[in-house]
Amino acid sequence: MGFIYRPQRRALERAIGADSSPIFILKPEQTFYFNGQQIFLAGIEEGKGTCSERHKIVIAAFTEQPVTEREILVRPRQCHGAVLGRKRKEGEFDPEFSKDLLPRCVAVEGLAIKIIDKYSKQIFFKSNGKVKLYIPLI
Repeated sequence: MGFIYRPQRRALERAIGADSSPIFILKPEQTFYFNGQQIFLAGIEEGKGTCSERHKIVIAAFTEQPVTEREILVRPRQCHGAVLGRKRKEGEFDPEFSKDLLPRCVAVEGLAIKIIDKYSKQIFFKSNGKVKLYIPLI
């Protein structure tokens, strides 16, 4: 499975960059926002094995759509970075992919903490300016 999983993990790592945000704690009762819109926790990815270039780096992955399959965050988790998985925007490209493959790509945008409001239990993110494209294989 590593050959399927590796491109996604590496996209996450490149989107948070080497200079990722300071470590932060996600808690089950928090809500999350990016550009004034609520985003939803899709998973927490730990860097392990050959799929990861940066071992033990925990990345929170968010999406623009609610995730209802399972409860993802049942206890507070320490994270080293965060990303938003989304559709590729017109004009976004990656030299790793030919022009005919771009329509199949999805984007992973790196997020940085803007504000953590402990009273309202909200975390507001901003873009860190890094976007990485990859092709989902399954």
